[in-house]
Amino acid sequence: VTPISPTTTNYKRPGQVVDRSEQETFVVLQIVHEEGSRPRRLSPQAVTFRGQNAPTPHLLTMADEDEIKDLKPASNPPDYGFAIYEHGHETSSLKVAWDKVYKYWFRWDVSGYASSSSGPRTFSITTTNYANMTADYTLKWGPQVLSVEPEGAPVNDEQPYRLRVRAWMGEAADTNPENAADGNWSTGADWLHYELPTGGKWAPDYTSAILEETAAVSGMKKFRTNDFLWPVNSSIANPVLTVRSRTTPSIAHEWPFLVPQMPARISITIHSFAGTSWDGVAIPVTISGVVNPGAEGRAAFAGSNGKQERGAPLFSGMVEQGATFYVCDEVRDIPSPPVGPFVNRTGASSFIAVSADGERRWANLSAGAWRISGGIVSDWEYQLRYSSGDGTTEHPGRVEIGTVPNSNFFSGQEITDYEVVIEP
Repeated sequence: VTPISPTTTNYKRPGQVVDRSEQETFVVLQIVHEEGSRPRRLSPQAVTFRGQNAPTPHLLTMADEDEIKDLKPASNPPDYGFAIYEHGHETSSLKVAWDKVYKYWFRWDVSGYASSSSGPRTFSITTTNYANMTADYTLKWGPQVLSVEPEGAPVNDEQPYRLRVRAWMGEAADTNPENAADGNWSTGADWLHYELPTGGKWAPDYTSAILEETAAVSGMKKFRTNDFLWPVNSSIANPVLTVRSRTTPSIAHEWPFLVPQMPARISITIHSFAGTSWDGVAIPVTISGVVNPGAEGRAAFAGSNGKQERGAPLFSGMVEQGATFYVCDEVRDIPSPPVGPFVNRTGASSFIAVSADGERRWANLSAGAWRISGGIVSDWEYQLRYSSGDGTTEHPGRVEIGTVPNSNFFSGQEITDYEVVIEP
């Protein structure tokens, strides 16, 4: 695929960055019919080319001398024809250097793709030989975003992300996007243009919202991985990155990426303690946790208020991998149960966590309770553990309230009548 007319320039794989804004695009194809055990290579009788969403195909036929004459580069046909090539020659074994011949071109109108940056586009080819045998191919061109994932916790109020892209350069359209195998026929190359909204910064320098690089069809060179930073407090609510083919600028892939929003406070209102050790406590009661002002997210949680997290199994260990933790030293209004030491200490285990995609939340709100009675020291912690779930029956939301006694093992009881408010 090239922006350079094959009627005036012999196509070679570009050796430098393609930098253009016009929409004119040509597809250069080498098509040959091999016949016999010692293959004779014959030209096709006809080739049909249709770009994705094109109303009509281009039909190139070689039925007679007049049609063949019209296809020659010197005739400068408007939409298809013979491509200029380096003339073949016979080798010492009398084999023709056929890799230089049997080349055809088609004009591919890609201008209509500019209005929707939905990823790679396809074109279809049907070839017919002189025995009226046909072969069909659908090939794909352009960048495809495979994933954009947060990488760990924010640093200096910027969330690291990793982008993975596959560059399609003429491989079969039904190929698995993760398949690294080379296409049987593609020899193309492309250059990719990456763009972030204002505020984003690409690695390795983290100074620009623009990044450009080459992609090649061989092996893993078709897969590109790049890191970037995005400010967690950006005023852009729904940021979108764009990956564009520089060979065919009309073909691009826009991809929204969700920034996990830093929570400021979680409030859990309990309307019934029935079935728990807190049954009899006046209701409703609202228990809240406040994220430490100016705190940065963390990839792991160790404890709050300068203490080590308590309550085996630790609730932070039940949070899914890749989540970001925010410490909550301030927890308000955890009630004491009717039986047990009274709340009189700050908790060691309070946090709010947000999943990497920003869809799920966890919170552990804790308070300490310490007393000496009859020479027995009780060093307890009360915890309210919350998981938002994902809205499915397999992973519903859940709230537990429980005790971490001297043994340091958490004993919890589920609460079913509650409301949760998380303030960003």
